[in-house]
Amino acid sequence: MIKRLNDQMAIHLKNLNYDALTTDYALPTDLVTLLESPIVECNGCFLLSSCRDSAPEGMNDFDKTVYEDFENHFHPDAYLERDAQADIEYLKLGLESAKRLAARLKQIQSTRFTVCLVYSETEREGDIVAVYGSSTVRFYALRPGVKMGVDDLNSYESEAVLEMDA
Repeated sequence: MIKRLNDQMAIHLKNLNYDALTTDYALPTDLVTLLESPIVECNGCFLLSSCRDSAPEGMNDFDKTVYEDFENHFHPDAYLERDAQADIEYLKLGLESAKRLAARLKQIQSTRFTVCLVYSETEREGDIVAVYGSSTVRFYALRPGVKMGVDDLNSYESEAVLEMDA
């Protein structure tokens, strides 16, 4: 199910001490509601309706893919109280969200998808938080002749990145 991941994500997955792809992780009710919202097809784009339920007309395949990638993203960490959680919880939420979303997308027989998870840890500069830890999940349909992302996921220097086939 994992298509590719960068070295940082491999380290984080190893440190979880459980197989995130085979072990279920409880999600907040509001996040489950988002993940279970309908996936609609509109003007050749597939959209998680809780993120967006319509797409502009007349886009070429590249524009459709870019549109999906942007519109179909959400932040699982937004469903937890930030002060009460360790950063690793954001990764766990992101992994479980990506896994559930990939399973739903596989039910759309006519199209293959990529689900992306990006995770970053909190970075501090002295007593000040420079970057808050977070996770982002997004997806887009695979289309002939359209290439998304970078060839080398290790070019992401401060984020752990994982892509799943769906």
